[in-house]
Amino acid sequence: MSQNIPRIPLDLRKHKLAIAIPWTIIVTTGCFIPVAVYFGVHYGTNKDLTTALSPGLATFGASSGYNLYFRFWSLYKAKSTCRPVNSPSRWFLDNFMWNFMILFGILTVLISVAIAKEQVRVASLSLSILMFAVGLQMVIVVVLRSFRVQSPFQVSSAPPGETVKSAALAIVEDVVAVDAKQGAEMRALLLARYDASPPIQNLFWKLDLLWGVSALGVAAGIVAIIFAVHNYSVGFAVGYSVPWIWAGLMTIVTIQMVKAAKREEERYFSQAGSID
Repeated sequence: MSQNIPRIPLDLRKHKLAIAIPWTIIVTTGCFIPVAVYFGVHYGTNKDLTTALSPGLATFGASSGYNLYFRFWSLYKAKSTCRPVNSPSRWFLDNFMWNFMILFGILTVLISVAIAKEQVRVASLSLSILMFAVGLQMVIVVVLRSFRVQSPFQVSSAPPGETVKSAALAIVEDVVAVDAKQGAEMRALLLARYDASPPIQNLFWKLDLLWGVSALGVAAGIVAIIFAVHNYSVGFAVGYSVPWIWAGLMTIVTIQMVKAAKREEERYFSQAGSID
């Protein structure tokens, strides 16, 4: 039986710069700068821990705050073209934005308290908390989808009343629409492709499970190391480097999974004739 599959007229290779710039800044300020400044000041001078922690973590906070403002304004402004499909108002932000704002607030408080109290181990937890939050959501979505639970509210562009879709799908939709500047039309096309293609649904189910479980496992390991090692500086280095190494490796695995899913989709819809 033939079936028309919604085409996705998007080549992310043409938008690598738009996506790479903010994420390169986040990785640089969320890994290299905090670690370099901390070790440089703490071991290269006689300054106290507050001075060693503050500059690097403040830079991380500032870059995250800038990206938060950029995303919020892109979604909220009156002539926004990237809000979720069927948004009831300007205040209906996408799922990525709500996570960003809530976690930014939590981590800002955590890091501020850690700096004030000179608690290096507490300051080392920020990225692990982020991994726990995102990983837990993904695992919960996998469970809900397995039991075919219907969503009680709209998640990004996925409407309420339908079986819970995918946490990874929501992330892809939000990043492509806002960060890659592809807008609401691309949101609709991504959802249509997902709904029409069982291989793509299976791909996102696997991505939710893989990213979610690995995030929880790696984050738990990082926290254990932070509080187990005698030298809290080692825990700081682990806390601000391992999450990015994990994310990089997972990205490589994800790219290979996407390529395999597209081949499977082509086989599945070999008679459709409308695969992008």
